[in-house]
Amino acid sequence: MRKLLFSIAMLATGFAFGQINLVHTFPASEDAAMYINDNQLLYCTQIVDTPVIKIYGQNFNYIKTLNITMPAGYDWMTFDTDLDHQVSKNIFNSNDKLEFIVYFKANGTPDSKVKIIDEDGAIIKDFPGTYRIEYTKIYHDPVDNTNKIKLFNETTQQTEIYSLPTSTLGNKEILTVKSKLVAFPIPAKTVLKINNPQNNAHKVEVFDTTGKLIITQSFSSHDDSISLNVQNLTNGLYIYKIGDLSAKFIKE
Repeated sequence: MRKLLFSIAMLATGFAFGQINLVHTFPASEDAAMYINDNQLLYCTQIVDTPVIKIYGQNFNYIKTLNITMPAGYDWMTFDTDLDHQVSKNIFNSNDKLEFIVYFKANGTPDSKVKIIDEDGAIIKDFPGTYRIEYTKIYHDPVDNTNKIKLFNETTQQTEIYSLPTSTLGNKEILTVKSKLVAFPIPAKTVLKINNPQNNAHKVEVFDTTGKLIITQSFSSHDDSISLNVQNLTNGLYIYKIGDLSAKFIKE
């Protein structure tokens, strides 16, 4: 009887977990961002550190490759697949083409040159100065019904606000993005900067992989980011939590 019950339990467990299936694996050198609207899903990958973005369809069928020109004086490019709106449509332009925010970096500095480029390689905007990736934020201004982008200019040490072309589709893309946690750099050595998800929580908690609480730190809703000192943590994987949102980071 016990064997029968055990077999039934194992069968039920296998059935329950059997619904999660691997459907595709991208190459190890490609990290993927998703572009999703009401009737379309596209995967956009960057070949790590290179100015090359590949676009795939919903069935992972290859569509095209975007080769971006590296500006003089820069060594590598970042297309951050974890930040909101790094790939979009109708936010920066109205021609229904994919738009990418890309960051060009030089060795030895955290600062970046920022460009917005469409899927054909046309430059929509080349921002002056150098910027920090973690402070980039796209948002909707409900007062004057416009879309805007906030950047921190490392050259002038000033926060810059740019207005964007506003359309119904652009508004929808910005307003329907769900909150998620984003942190830099990963791996982290001394300080982990976490973007404030603005989810009405005012505390960040860090746990090790056993579930033990390691760090608790409070912050204000007015803070754009939270600086977390991780210097004394043992190297390895950790989970950080803000309200009902959680994500992982690596201490190096």
